[in-house]
Amino acid sequence: MRPLKVEQSAALTGQLSMPGDKSISHRCAILGALAFGQSTFHNFLKSEDTLATLSVLSHLAVQLHLTNENVLTVSGKGLKSLSPPVVQLDCCNAGTCARLITGVLAAQSFTSELIGDASLMQRPQQRVADPLNALGANVKTANGKMPVVIEPGSIKSGDFDLDSPSAQVKSALILAALCAGKSLSLSVSTASRDHTERLLEVFGAPIKYSPHHVALPPTTELKAVNFTIPGDLSSCVFWCLAASIIPGSHIICQAVSLNPSRTHVFSVMKKMGAVIEIHSDNNVCEPAGDVHIYYPSEPLKSIELKADEAVSLIDEFPALSVMAAFAQGTSIFRGLAELRHKESNRLDAIVQNLGKGGVSVELNKDTLIIHGGGFVGGQMLSYGDHRIAMAFLIAGLATEKGVSLDDVSVIDISYPEFLSHLSTLSKK
Repeated sequence: MRPLKVEQSAALTGQLSMPGDKSISHRCAILGALAFGQSTFHNFLKSEDTLATLSVLSHLAVQLHLTNENVLTVSGKGLKSLSPPVVQLDCCNAGTCARLITGVLAAQSFTSELIGDASLMQRPQQRVADPLNALGANVKTANGKMPVVIEPGSIKSGDFDLDSPSAQVKSALILAALCAGKSLSLSVSTASRDHTERLLEVFGAPIKYSPHHVALPPTTELKAVNFTIPGDLSSCVFWCLAASIIPGSHIICQAVSLNPSRTHVFSVMKKMGAVIEIHSDNNVCEPAGDVHIYYPSEPLKSIELKADEAVSLIDEFPALSVMAAFAQGTSIFRGLAELRHKESNRLDAIVQNLGKGGVSVELNKDTLIIHGGGFVGGQMLSYGDHRIAMAFLIAGLATEKGVSLDDVSVIDISYPEFLSHLSTLSKK
């Protein structure tokens, strides 16, 4: 536990080189391990979550090296090159690691067992086991949770429908078919992040995809790549929040991922009155660009979000909820059931902390109602959730009372540089 109190801040100004995107970093490491040859990934995110993925891969006999400059090299030996682990594979707090690796291991000829930390051990895993088993895998959970035991199965080709809105479940199915050398035609009811599909294209897989369909023919080999990982959009969102509620602020986040499946949050924040300018640098596999955020000349305003918008904003609701607390009027966020299954019960964490900060907030099943204009700060809990911690630290910078947080060490799960970046912006 590492408690911290933040006080009301003067304007935050400056430029930040954003750490690598967490979702993309996980996938690069895994695909590099399955490719043939040495892959190099620049701006790899060195966080607790991504280091868990590297540790799991090393226990599968993958050779890799991460430098102090955040350059990851992975020496892959092909789709069939993984070796049986001699220990349980510990995914720590990394849900992405657990679900994607389950897909990879479902196509192997050996048995593996996945575990995690106290938080991950309580998160649902049946949602990935059931679709994989329908594909021919042999994945067993402990009453729907970890430990997850993956035994040799018989992955089959075919057409499948996926009702889950999770990009992690979709990716697990794709990786299972890939490693088994089978074809997969996957119809997806709800569009989600497409990082796996985009990266497979970079690695030379003959994949075709759209928001609601993925087609992967039998694939025999992935080629090694040299790839620069764009900055993490979800981490950038906290600076969008900060510049929008701290008077006089102007923050530039450089080389941020602008993947179309992730950028809806910018549109939502703009509708609330945030001043955000996007300067796109390229439109390659994973587009990136600089994000400029200015303190708005007009007060922030409330917003209503539909349930079908929640999927593309799932990691952004802590920041959006704080923004709604500082806005004028009542904001309504619908379709938030998935927030109950993140690193914390993120929905309850938001409600509790906003209430402690003096905000009138209501929770009606999966709909969050925030009456803005009343956040005053105070004692807050992180609930072991990195995004909750960052959102409410930012909130404290815009209040006279500030915010005292019980534990900021959890921020290292996704953004170890967060506090040093905050210090840099405060000194300008």
